[in-house]
Amino acid sequence: MRETLCPLCGQSNLCALTQGQSIDQCWCLNAKVPRALPKRRDACLCQACLQRLAEEETLGIKRLDA
Repeated sequence: MRETLCPLCGQSNLCALTQGQSIDQCWCLNAKVPRALPKRRDACLCQACLQRLAEEETLGIKRLDA
């Protein structure tokens, strides 16, 4: 899997590091990161998937594939 793609949905993860930018410019610095992330860590998640996982955690939803 390419490091520029979200491992959950396959869309661009827009990671600043993979685009040759500083981590200080990455969208994830201000993102709410769920405690339980999927075990698969091939690449960064995209903003939409990370937000969805955070919302599921808030609602108490447990994913079978996580």
